[in-house]
Amino acid sequence: MINDYRWMIASLIIWQLCLNACSSNQEIEREPFRQHFFSGDVRVWALDSSPYQDKLEDCVYRNEPDKACSYLTLPPLGQEEVLDRTAIEARVVASDPWLRAQFVSFMDRVPESLWPLFAPVTAIVLSRNLSHSFFWALNGVLYLDANLFWQELEESYQVPVKSRLHNGFAGYSYYLEVVRTPEISGDLPRTEDEIWPNFASELFHQLAHANDFMGTDMSAAYAGITPYQLAVNRMDQRLHDGLGITLNAPTLTALARNIVYQEYSSLLLGVDVETVESLWQESEATHFLSFLSPEEDFAYLVQSLILDQYLDVEEQIYLVPKGQELDENGLVGIAWGASRWVRNEDVFRRAQIALSSILGDDSQGDGIPSQEAEIFSKDTRVPAIRP
Repeated sequence: MINDYRWMIASLIIWQLCLNACSSNQEIEREPFRQHFFSGDVRVWALDSSPYQDKLEDCVYRNEPDKACSYLTLPPLGQEEVLDRTAIEARVVASDPWLRAQFVSFMDRVPESLWPLFAPVTAIVLSRNLSHSFFWALNGVLYLDANLFWQELEESYQVPVKSRLHNGFAGYSYYLEVVRTPEISGDLPRTEDEIWPNFASELFHQLAHANDFMGTDMSAAYAGITPYQLAVNRMDQRLHDGLGITLNAPTLTALARNIVYQEYSSLLLGVDVETVESLWQESEATHFLSFLSPEEDFAYLVQSLILDQYLDVEEQIYLVPKGQELDENGLVGIAWGASRWVRNEDVFRRAQIALSSILGDDSQGDGIPSQEAEIFSKDTRVPAIRP
């Protein structure tokens, strides 16, 4: 299946790696779409006040190229006369009222300057049946996992327990585990302040993918074509192409694929934590898993710059050697770690190029981060990865 590159970028890569577009002469099989859901279907509901109520409920689970709703039926948000909160929230379909209520509350925290990132999106699905979050090019729909939303214990009971691998919090590799924070405490109920950073990380990561693959000019999305067809038409016009060839550490790429896909490469023979640390710092990567693909590199750049410069959310990342004993506080040592790594000057420059490709020159600023990234000392201890 993944031997055909054009088919591979047609299907959705599992976990947080999300959207890929497809070649026009091949169909997307049903299984790659269905694997992102738990067994059975959970009905999702649109607001009665939404002008697209019936169309939303019908279109969000259409996953075959010849059955997908066209832009005449369900246009992207970028074609709204005014792309504002009202327009965005009218495209939400949810399996439970508390999911919709929490999304609306989250939108209070999203600055107006970031609303244009929703332009390629046709609908937003909030469902407890989702195994993870992703953007799907075939129908232009953004799917958000209910684990990002729950606060109360009774809400958590409605959300299936799942692996956190797809969210980038844990990797299962012989060499390292990759941890991204901020972490959420185990105390219940969870507060909105606690769950907001993880929701924001996921939301803007997926919106970065949406803009990368679908483009920012939604005037092209008309005349009855489908999101699938638009994605195909733009296969050679991805926004991430503007970053150039930057993932130039094949050993890190092999290790990233080992973490996500459990693939083995001879490049990993004899690789130790110190080698990984050196390669990573010499590159201009924002996150370890960005080496999986240029698409992920782009999405992490956009996500991290928004978290740091627009939302003031502290993002930390650690490389944790495996096989450690927990100390009396349940902590382990790190090989490398940083807070707000996007403030590294080279990373910041590339992140601005990525975000400005979506928002325009207004997002560029003066090209210099206001503060420096903090590199943690080698004696830093962090919480062990939770399953």
